[in-house]
Amino acid sequence: MRDVFKPVLEVSEYFDGPRKGVALLDGKPHTFSSQFLDTNEYRGNFESVDIFELLPLGAAIGTSPLLANAQFRAASSQPAQALGQLRALEVRWQVFS
Repeated sequence: MRDVFKPVLEVSEYFDGPRKGVALLDGKPHTFSSQFLDTNEYRGNFESVDIFELLPLGAAIGTSPLLANAQFRAASSQPAQALGQLRALEVRWQVFS
């Protein structure tokens, strides 16, 4: 189910939030990559929406990615992390295609 928060397995790039890594989608690991195409979408108030490309891990070359936006959050209350380390994250995807 895409409307439930799922674990982020790896974050390999972070800039004002996770931009690249691996997370679960429909119970399967997918790579995610920000397109840095922040657009405005109306949701009560205008807010910035980051668009990600999602591909199943190990997808064949030429596989078309899914487009989605994401809501990331800390997985649960956790002790403070060492400087430069991220807390465990979860993500909820809203897939466009």
